[in-house]
Amino acid sequence: NTLPTPSLLLLAEKGPPTRPSRTLEMSYSIIDRDVGPDPNYKPPPKGMYRGKYEECYSFYEAYNKCHKEHKVSRLIGACSPQKSAVDKCNQDQLHRRRREGAEKARIKNAKWNEYYNAKRKKEISIETKNE
Repeated sequence: NTLPTPSLLLLAEKGPPTRPSRTLEMSYSIIDRDVGPDPNYKPPPKGMYRGKYEECYSFYEAYNKCHKEHKVSRLIGACSPQKSAVDKCNQDQLHRRRREGAEKARIKNAKWNEYYNAKRKKEISIETKNE
């Protein structure tokens, strides 16, 4: 039967310590005390395209235009065809980039295998000469 330590008694009375909420100014003073905010930072312009692929910009523009024109009916699917077009374009671009990456990897692996096999043949020929 041991008595609880005073620190445990205080914790039980007050509850667990809470973390103070940080505002933007506090985060700069606490985290980046020496550095501060970047003076050269400029936010991107409002109309800038922020999609994944530049090839899908026209679809993205049509989708945004639909959203601006149909404030209420967009909620019941008025802009679904445009959204589907954006998604399909993004998916096609993703598959295209994957194919290109796979082709680059095949070429790189073929070069590596050629180098490795040539090096291995030299090692085998040296071993047979020594024997």
